[in-house]
Amino acid sequence: MLGIGKLRPNRLPKDKPVSPRKSKHEPSVRPRGRPRKLPRTFSSQAVMSSQDLPQYKSLQPTVERPLKRAKRTKGPKGRELSSFERLPLELLEKIFLDSLNPNLPLCSRHLESQLSRDLLKCELTMNILCRRRDELGDAERGRLLACRFFTWEFIVRYTQWAHKQGILIEGLDDYPCLNASERSVRTYEERLDEHLESLRDDQGCIPFNHRIVFQEEFPPIDETFPHLAGLKTVAIPEKLLRGPWNDDVMRFLRLTVLSWCTLDWLGTSTGEVAIQGTFDAIRHGENEVLTYFFHTSTVNVPPTTEMLRTAIVDAGCDLGTVYQILSGSSGMAADHHIDVMDNEIWHWIDAAKRRGDSRADRLTNMLREKAKKDTLDAADYDDLWSKYREPQFNNN
Repeated sequence: MLGIGKLRPNRLPKDKPVSPRKSKHEPSVRPRGRPRKLPRTFSSQAVMSSQDLPQYKSLQPTVERPLKRAKRTKGPKGRELSSFERLPLELLEKIFLDSLNPNLPLCSRHLESQLSRDLLKCELTMNILCRRRDELGDAERGRLLACRFFTWEFIVRYTQWAHKQGILIEGLDDYPCLNASERSVRTYEERLDEHLESLRDDQGCIPFNHRIVFQEEFPPIDETFPHLAGLKTVAIPEKLLRGPWNDDVMRFLRLTVLSWCTLDWLGTSTGEVAIQGTFDAIRHGENEVLTYFFHTSTVNVPPTTEMLRTAIVDAGCDLGTVYQILSGSSGMAADHHIDVMDNEIWHWIDAAKRRGDSRADRLTNMLREKAKKDTLDAADYDDLWSKYREPQFNNN
């Protein structure tokens, strides 16, 4: 059959569902306007109390949830703070001052940040070095000097604070060389710096390029600086025994030496640090440091042949340095005896003579006098140094 296409099967027409007729009195699905209120009797009857409901027991066991943990304060890196660290700041500072322990802030970063006020450090220093110094031994007071914050700059600020607290510091209030107007013009910092600089004048040591310290001639530290009286006989911190020695470190070292601070050769490694610092001072020409190391009874570093060889062969043969080493060996044990006939030293002298270096003859004379007397005493200081200080030139 052509063009007829597919035949459709015979299907009965579907009957459409006929919705029932709505009554005229039946309300519409969505009535308009405000909904009508039910009568009160109906609403009260519809409400049932929980007591009217039947009691059902759950077959599943009840799971008790744990109570939420209280939030704990965390430190800088998320670490939970201990009970001690969570104490109020005022209480922490009180404990810090009463403990007389300058290393307490090193226990944690949180304590370090909480106990970092400069005024608090001044109060602690006053307790350790002045008010309660008799309660502590030399080792406990020495821990304060080893702290990082205890520098010459802090000593100046602490001295200024102590003076304002009523501590009588000799030299700060009485300047006989100044009249009243000059005293008022000059600032406190200038007067304080000048007073602390007086530690290097004739009161404590010879004002010479290579000075010899006489600790006995300096007034006691508790009379000159009562707020620093606790420095006496404590251990010199290692940070002062090794270089580099700038001006502030030198002032701090000078203060410890004139305060009769000591060097612990037996209990700690401070002696080894001092010996290594001596070699550093020889190489860098720090003759004032060598003076304090060799010529003070509280430090008393023993000079050795290796030190003399380093000064002559490796460090350019500064005669002041050589003199410090040769004059610092009096009263030493036999194992610290300096060998003035060392081969390397005399090889250097022979080479210097061939170069025409005038230091060769002066060094030869110093070594010969050292061999005769085994020491260059302080009494011979002016006489010996006047011979070898100035270079000798030939007139030819």
